[in-house]
Amino acid sequence: MKRILTLAGGLGLLAAAACGGPPGQMPADQIGKMVVARPSQSQNRTISKDDWTYAVKIRNPGTRSEGLEGRLYYKGQEIMMPRDPGGYYDTPLGRFFHSGIEPGYERLPWDNTGWILQTVIAPGNEGSVLPWPGQDQE
Repeated sequence: MKRILTLAGGLGLLAAAACGGPPGQMPADQIGKMVVARPSQSQNRTISKDDWTYAVKIRNPGTRSEGLEGRLYYKGQEIMMPRDPGGYYDTPLGRFFHSGIEPGYERLPWDNTGWILQTVIAPGNEGSVLPWPGQDQE
């Protein structure tokens, strides 16, 4: 335990030194940036291909409370949260999984809600492929 605390203290001193301040003190404009650095997820945007459309809205952009709200549409109809929480859609736009929280029902400002495009940053899960909307009734 002592070794971990010593290592953590040493890393704090290195971080302060890297910011150009005296040991143990960071410049006021750098406080918090080292600990909570998080790249902005993206800009508000809408992408479409074939019958699919994905609309992304960023709540509180550029802050620590930044959250993504993703809405997925098929033939103009919004797709709601699937019954299978591990399910995903393979679309011409990419693979989409649901966060488990519908847009408008976030618990915390930084919650990601709705549909999320699978990327390296948002790797998704090991669920199962969902049938495209309308195909499960046939």
